[in-house]
Amino acid sequence: MTPSKSEAFTRLRWVYFINATLLLCHEIDSAYWREWDLFHIPGGAPGFVAVHGLIIPLLLLGLVQIERQSPASRWTVFLVSGGGALGGLVHAAFLLSGDSRFASGFSMALIAAFGLTSLLLLFLLLRGWGAIAIGDEP
Repeated sequence: MTPSKSEAFTRLRWVYFINATLLLCHEIDSAYWREWDLFHIPGGAPGFVAVHGLIIPLLLLGLVQIERQSPASRWTVFLVSGGGALGGLVHAAFLLSGDSRFASGFSMALIAAFGLTSLLLLFLLLRGWGAIAIGDEP
């Protein structure tokens, strides 16, 4: 069943908001686990912060674009949902290989939550809900 424009917009906006919140919480948690060492980010902690100087504006830009129902929001939603899904898979692979970072119950739950909401967001986008929500149905 195809949702109305209002339903599609509301769902897309809230799933994106929840996904962005979970991703940001994970990024805070990742500082505790020294994620820059895990991914060999140049510059250590300052390099890690610099990378997030790009990630955080992208997340916020997506919220603004969705709210304005901008056609460009589809690309931002795609980048955020695809990146979140990929990040969840990469972290799962590290955990399955025996890496002890992110092995706390909270960290694993956070990774699972942002991975699943990223997949849901990607699903909504690929099902055409992004196009319905911003008003340019295919």
